[in-house]
Amino acid sequence: MEGTEGSENVSLGKYRKSGIQAPEVSPNPYGRLLVYTWGIGGARVARPSNPSATPPNIVEIPSKFSSQDIIHISFSGHSAFLLRSGELLTAGRNDSAGGGGRGSPPIDDSGQLGRDGDINSALPVTLPDNAKVTATSCGRYHTVALTSTGEVLTFGLNDRGQLGRSGILGSTTRSCGCDSGGNCNCSNDSTSNSKPGSACIGGSTCRSGIATKVLFDGKILGFDDKCKAKAECQLNTRAVAVAAGRYSSAAVFEDGTLVVWGLIACGTASELLEKNEYTESSDIRSKLLHDPNFAASPRNIRLDPPPKEGVKILDVALGYVHLVVLTSDGSVYTCATGFDGYASIVKQKNELTSGLGRKIDSVEEALKLQKVLFHSSSNEFIEVSTGRCHVLARNKAGEVYSWGCSRKSLGRTNGEQEEPGRVKGAIEDEYISSVASGEYFSLVSSLTGKVYGWGSSSNGQLGQISSRDEEIPFPIDDIKGKVVRVSAGYQHAGAIVGI
Repeated sequence: MEGTEGSENVSLGKYRKSGIQAPEVSPNPYGRLLVYTWGIGGARVARPSNPSATPPNIVEIPSKFSSQDIIHISFSGHSAFLLRSGELLTAGRNDSAGGGGRGSPPIDDSGQLGRDGDINSALPVTLPDNAKVTATSCGRYHTVALTSTGEVLTFGLNDRGQLGRSGILGSTTRSCGCDSGGNCNCSNDSTSNSKPGSACIGGSTCRSGIATKVLFDGKILGFDDKCKAKAECQLNTRAVAVAAGRYSSAAVFEDGTLVVWGLIACGTASELLEKNEYTESSDIRSKLLHDPNFAASPRNIRLDPPPKEGVKILDVALGYVHLVVLTSDGSVYTCATGFDGYASIVKQKNELTSGLGRKIDSVEEALKLQKVLFHSSSNEFIEVSTGRCHVLARNKAGEVYSWGCSRKSLGRTNGEQEEPGRVKGAIEDEYISSVASGEYFSLVSSLTGKVYGWGSSSNGQLGQISSRDEEIPFPIDDIKGKVVRVSAGYQHAGAIVGI
């Protein structure tokens, strides 16, 4: 659910994932950068609390760390806090409780924190080879991290190949899991009765709680030996942006190559139909569901049609049902993953349109990575963020546009939900410097250091203990200092604040 970082106009220089180079951090103009969290209580807010809705307050970072400035945050059902030193701290869920339905039964050690120990406090992930992290993204039950050398690390649940590599079998005390809608899954896959600790790729208990590098094979990605003779065909293995979704992950490389893995069929429209008519057996999504090695293999996807020369992908964000990318000319492109939030293939047209911001006439068209059209005073966009099935996009003028499945997440009561429209109200006269999409809620911060929210507040996601939803932007108070950047998770949220 985590969107991209904020703007170069606000305190942290060029630190945002949409930059071509690895994020840079300018000198901190404040005495210190802190993080406030709020929303559903317990471990996710990384401070002592009960499980009920929790108002905004400061996350305490142990004094032993070399730099206590938190320069980036990412939330889902767990939380990740990146320090200026490159150290990565996590807190929150380290199991997959609540993930049942048509997906995998929950397991007790899914490993998305990348460490053992107290889940209620922000504590360090053990990183390989003294790696320094520059950006992170939290998926539903896994984490993706980008290092200063352009490597991609993953850890957490690997039931659908979302780690992009092998894992080991975890343990479960429950053979079945059900979601809030009463959809249940009782696993009968081959790994469910295997010995914990065995190697695996996919399966209900496959996971890895150790941050490990994803290997990107140029041949697998379509860069064969003949093509490698040409510089423009070579895969530059230095990643510059990462994203994590429900059952999928993505990375963007310096040369603009976009690579995905897990349950995501985006970019496979030309391969979707082997016949002239749709059949389940001809759908590449069936192969992703039933072939773990295929799902876990990173694969290259491209804009459709190809952009003009010199335009390349800079940044990527993932929701449950869609993928969004930002290109160097300020354009926004979207495509459907082809799956719902519970590992089922989506076939209904109306379900495939969620979060696309464009009209489609077929499954094949939904899976194409195509451009979103805006009626905006500035069509050069610099930040995108995805929720479960909605999108926020911010342009150079500091305006915010939204579209998606949930009206209350959009911050506007007019216009078609699935067509981009500007969010106004209390933020209309503000220059918005960062955006964040939660499950069914949204947050933004302004150049003046304020934070605004709208959407669902059933668990205090909007910083208020009352569960009243808000359809239009309103200010979130009780934060002392200047808000630099916001982040939104599944049912909790936070902000980096300069004091």
